[in-house]
Amino acid sequence: MPEPRVRVTGTARSSYARITDDLIALLDAGVVPWRRPWTSRGPCNLVSRRPYRGINVLVLACQGRPSPWWLTFRQAVRLGGHIREGERGTQVVFWRVLDPGAPGTAPGPRRTVVLRTYTVFHEEQCVLPDDVVPPAADAGPGIRACDEVVEAMADPPHIVPGSDIACYLPITDTIHIPRRVDFADSAAYYATLFHELGHATGHPRRLNRSALVTPAPFGSPDYSREELVAEMTSAFVCGATGIAPATLSASAEYVAGWLRVLRADRRLVVVAAGQAQQAADLILGRAPDPSPGPNGVRHAAPAPSRRHRPRSG
Repeated sequence: MPEPRVRVTGTARSSYARITDDLIALLDAGVVPWRRPWTSRGPCNLVSRRPYRGINVLVLACQGRPSPWWLTFRQAVRLGGHIREGERGTQVVFWRVLDPGAPGTAPGPRRTVVLRTYTVFHEEQCVLPDDVVPPAADAGPGIRACDEVVEAMADPPHIVPGSDIACYLPITDTIHIPRRVDFADSAAYYATLFHELGHATGHPRRLNRSALVTPAPFGSPDYSREELVAEMTSAFVCGATGIAPATLSASAEYVAGWLRVLRADRRLVVVAAGQAQQAADLILGRAPDPSPGPNGVRHAAPAPSRRHRPRSG
């Protein structure tokens, strides 16, 4: 199927810029948003009970709210409640995929993907009937054990324990990682393993991400993009499994690389989060989004080069 044509409207540009500027501000302040763990479920819509995906997870989870529940102004009113005076909402983004020939689409055989933005409020920002917000114990299904996730992954790379560093080797499709006892705790081990599994999802026989299969030197835009995808993948899988590793510090070189690529491409963080969501879905064995947009589309990639390098860090 042809890759969707992305129609970047003025609304889309401003949304990309706003999200990117917010994340750049956090990085400038020394906070790496995708290394801020959240416990239990990630953010969910209170009415549909569906989890938010892609960049919306980071935008909402970074606020550190105690429960996962968010809703729109209209949803709050339909539930018999209202937004507290003076509260400011948070914009989230969704994608609508239009088939060829639909009104408003460009000529040609490709689908058109149109960005939509919505403002949501956390349930703490609302006055709602007592019976509409589930208690914490009912927030979601049971947590899948990390071991089960790794063992159940379809077509996994080979994991080689006992290395001095953690890295993924595309040419052999292997992950090399220190022993679990060499980490501060099990959560840190799994966060690192999920990061390397995130790289492995980019292998040509999986999601075929160009930033993974095409060699790139440390600190280059392609290297930083792929590291961003792996970082977010680890965060998404940690959230799904319910583990909360201690917030890891990032080296100045990594932060500088992320800042360079984010400032150069305002769409990057949204696209990277979508690719990370795809990677997390593959690791977790979830069905892919039936109609992904630019934050979930599987991008085409060139044939892999003969020269491959390990992905570490």
